[in-house]
Amino acid sequence: MVASKAVLFLTVATLGFAPLQDKTYSLREKHKEGSERTYEIAVNFEAEGFTMEMKSKNHFKITKVNADGSYEEEDTLLGGTIKFNGEEQAIDPEDAKTHKYDKDGKEIKEDKTDEEEDPISTLLDLLDGSDPAEAIKAGHKWEFESKVGKTKFEFVGPEKLEDIETLKSTCEGKFTKEGFSGDMTATSWVRASDASLQKLELKTENMVPGEGAPAGKVKITVIRTE
Repeated sequence: MVASKAVLFLTVATLGFAPLQDKTYSLREKHKEGSERTYEIAVNFEAEGFTMEMKSKNHFKITKVNADGSYEEEDTLLGGTIKFNGEEQAIDPEDAKTHKYDKDGKEIKEDKTDEEEDPISTLLDLLDGSDPAEAIKAGHKWEFESKVGKTKFEFVGPEKLEDIETLKSTCEGKFTKEGFSGDMTATSWVRASDASLQKLELKTENMVPGEGAPAGKVKITVIRTE
């Protein structure tokens, strides 16, 4: 009798968990015109004889979604602080800046002069537009190659952050762009409802952000607050 109950339990458990194992999830954000969100962003950079800490609060609003899936988004800097070697300065709020993205979420940079030289933007290029177009299962792995390097991803699966249902992914990246070097690791959580970013933790131990620049450590944390 005990053996029969054990077999029955295992059968029910197996049948119960099979659908979860086969369930697929989309990591592509569902862009909706008029949607808004606010993030707290922290960036830390350490190199020999130099430290920089920046904290800011940014508000994002999708102002236009085109028929082909491309879209426009306003980024408004609400303010923050920045420290150079311990000396803190305030970051003043700025007016909204409009950014354009293609259907894959890759930014369309019309003025490429300044942004391509920005080491933080270059670092984030390892992630920009990397999400699979198709729905995937937990444990799925894929690779993404951008103009600055190569990144390997793994979709861990659903995870709850406080009261938010999210989808968790991890990645490892390596720079191949001339003048840049270093390795990157990151963990991201997107909302299960629409795949919009809930949280990002990114760091590198040996990043050289340009020709002749010293190697340093970079850490970026992005947390959605509303």
